[in-house]
Amino acid sequence: MSPILKEGLRRLLDEENIKEKDLSKKGKHLADSTRATYEKVSGEPLQSADMKPFQELGQREAAGYLARCPPV
Repeated sequence: MSPILKEGLRRLLDEENIKEKDLSKKGKHLADSTRATYEKVSGEPLQSADMKPFQELGQREAAGYLARCPPV
């Protein structure tokens, strides 16, 4: 995952106050919210077949970020 996309995902997690326990319900929302950034950075549109792996990647990155961050 690119640093720009990671930053966007982290900002979204912080702005929407998403907690680790909420990730299973918010995976699609996170993927949809970061899709435009990914497409702009990579220069390639995501196909519908790519959305499930993209969502899983976002959830793993979000879980790792939330596990490292102390609750505020």
